[in-house]
Amino acid sequence: MIFKRVFTYIFMVLVLAGGLAAQTTVKVHGVVVDGDTGEPLMGVHVTIDGSGIGAATDYRGFYQIENLLEGEYSVSAGHVGYSPGHRTDVQIFRDRPVRLDFRLTPRPIPMQAVQVTARRPDAGNTNDSWTIGREAIESSYAANV
Repeated sequence: MIFKRVFTYIFMVLVLAGGLAAQTTVKVHGVVVDGDTGEPLMGVHVTIDGSGIGAATDYRGFYQIENLLEGEYSVSAGHVGYSPGHRTDVQIFRDRPVRLDFRLTPRPIPMQAVQVTARRPDAGNTNDSWTIGREAIESSYAANV
């Protein structure tokens, strides 16, 4: 009985040690910045194409994707208001992290004109309206609409 218990413990230690040795740090990491200003971009989705594996950048533009298998991958980075970035033929090897940085180019999003209507209950039936043109908006130094 004791022999059986000792054998079981030794077997478990060997199995666990083998499993731990098989786990390696295989990862892709890097920084995503604005292609015009070089400023880090927060919230960019960096994904391994076709796998559903990915990460989002932090406030420094940094991302890290871990627990990948060795092999060749395509990696994409995308953010609203920017053209997506793609890298193909990215070779991933065991115990050698790959640094993969992206510079995303800003791309304006075309939109329809926005009309804002407000009514004052004490104003009666007045239909005052103002049109603010592009020049007025640009001269106001507004950061966004």
